[in-house]
Order: sequence, then structure tokens, then C-alpha cells
Amino acid sequence: MSDQVIIAILGCSGLWAVVLKLLDMWIARKTGVQKMLEEIKSSIELERHERKEKDAEDARNRILRFADECRRGIKHSEEFFIQINADVQFYELYCKAHPNFKNQRTAASELIISRAYQHCVENQDFL
Repeated sequence: MSDQVIIAILGCSGLWAVVLKLLDMWIARKTGVQKMLEEIKSSIELERHERKEKDAEDARNRILRFADECRRGIKHSEEFFIQINADVQFYELYCKAHPNFKNQRTAASELIISRAYQHCVENQDFL
């Protein structure tokens, strides 16, 4: 082989070495970015789950408070009853979808609210 062929081969292999090194760096960087994106996605999903659980706890607290007010004879508007009913529906759906969530704490309160609503409807006794 001539010197020019050897130099050309070595030059090409050196170029390929640089290309392969750059390719390895690009793949490593891309993998790092993908890992970071997966961590961000996981964090967002956890935050979303925690937020929904907090919303369910807040709905439960509103249901219990409203039922206590009904027990004490405090009057409410029909719109407030409608809002509490939406809270009851959200809470029940959340409990069904999340069996590990501490649930079934509003059954008696829901019955009290239902009876108070019926009383208000029958006697036109809304606030």
C-alpha cells in the first residue's frame, strides 16, 4: 500500500472515530433528556393524584359540615344543596375509583342532607 492510501485510511478511521464519539454523546444526552422528561411526567402524575385526593377530602369536609348545619336547623339555599350534591357525587366517584382511600365516612351525612332537601322542597323552605 502506498503512503497516501494508509494516510487516507487512517484519516477516514479518525473521522469515523469522531463521528462515533459524537453519536455516543448525542445518544447519552438524548437518554438523559428522556430520563428527565420521564421524571417530570412522574412528578406531574403524583401531583395530580395528590390534588385529586385533596379535592376528595375537601368535598368530604364540606359534606360533613353541611350535614352538621342541617342537624342544627340552619337554612340553606337551593343552590347550596345543588352544590353539595355535586360534592357528594364527586366524592362517591373518587371513592369508587380509589378503593384505598379512606371512604364511607359520609353515608349518614348524605342521608341527613337528602332528608333536609326533601323537607325544603315539600315545604318550600329554602333560604
